Amino acid sequence: LNELAVFDGCLYAGTLNIRSGYQLWRGEPGARGLRWRIILTNGAHRGPECSIAASMCVFRNHLYVGAGLQRQGKDGIDRAGPVPGELIRVSPGGDWEIVTGQPRLTPQGLRLPISGLDACFGDAFNRGVWCMAEHNGWLYAGCGDWRTFRTLVPKNDIGLSVRYVEM
Repeated sequence: LNELAVFDGCLYAGTLNIRSGYQLWRGEPGARGLRWRIILTNGAHRGPECSIAASMCVFRNHLYVGAGLQRQGKDGIDRAGPVPGELIRVSPGGDWEIVTGQPRLTPQGLRLPISGLDACFGDAFNRGVWCMAEHNGWLYAGCGDWRTFRTLVPKNDIGLSVRYVEM
């Protein structure tokens, strides 16, 4: 378990799964506590490249799930990266869409990002959506930027990226 959020009268739990990708569970109120139902598996069908549900935020009657690869680097035990994260949104009924992420085939068919942006707002160095908040009618998402990791990029290539996406 990595992240919790309350949405549409239910408790949602986002997990870490390094082998097959994160899961998202919905706990629905029942006579004996919560009845758990799985909403997303296998990192929203992206697999281990999306190993963690890193952040969740309710915005405009959807639950937004920020995800990424938990451990990245070119040293030690971590031999992956850069792997950009993504943002998924879940409706009250449990249907989901890719906001920004890699297009992919799922058991429900082809999923394309509704923003038109590839993984992590079109910046391959944004390694995950690690925090989110709603403020004055806008959803803000904070991404970890790979350019700060010296094991991956040259010293003079450190940068900061900001993207605006209307939803």
